[in-house]
Amino acid sequence: MPYALNTMDIQVKMVLKQRKQELKFRKKNLKYRIQNILKQLNLQEEININQYLEKQQLQLQELQVNQAKIIGDRIMVQRVAELKEIQQKVQFVGERIKKLNNIIELQISLNEKQDQIFQFYKQMLE
Repeated sequence: MPYALNTMDIQVKMVLKQRKQELKFRKKNLKYRIQNILKQLNLQEEININQYLEKQQLQLQELQVNQAKIIGDRIMVQRVAELKEIQQKVQFVGERIKKLNNIIELQISLNEKQDQIFQFYKQMLE
């Protein structure tokens, strides 16, 4: 019987050794699979992060375009106000020029009348 126990012990040890090797293999296989899954998750996470960054970049560009439009609109409003002011000044100066032209015409007419009167008196005195 001791021989049988010895043989059984050897068989049990062999089975245990075999199971231990199987467990090591499974453990390595599981580690490898876990690493692959983690790599895939990291890649997906990286892709998601890159997509998120791209979206944020696009939103930033849109905001910059909108800001430029707003600044452009403000500048246009300022320019319109400045142009209106300039137009008012031009209109005012134009009206003054018309008044001055009228005064000049009146002065010329007055000078002509004075010349006529002067000529008349000159003829009378001669």
